[in-house]
Amino acid sequence: MKETTSKLLDQVTSLTKQIDYLRQELDQVKKETSYFAGETVRIQNKILQIGYFLDDVVDFKRRSEVHTKIFAKLFNITELNNIDSQDTRFDSVERVGNFSY
Repeated sequence: MKETTSKLLDQVTSLTKQIDYLRQELDQVKKETSYFAGETVRIQNKILQIGYFLDDVVDFKRRSEVHTKIFAKLFNITELNNIDSQDTRFDSVERVGNFSY
């Protein structure tokens, strides 16, 4: 009886350790999932923002102007912020690469 109780106690102890380990692993998964979800939203917002920027670029192209403020943001060229869009001329644009959306 004492031996059976000891084996049972060992099994319960082993299961308790396994449960603690799985709980720690689950906590790590929850942290990583939360981070992943946040990053996914951030990336989605960035993609949408760039899409809106490109819509603005198309509108300015119709007027044959370069939307300098948008280009400054898209290409991280702050000097373009100092140029008035009315002082520019948008002659052409070329697609480089085989991208599809």
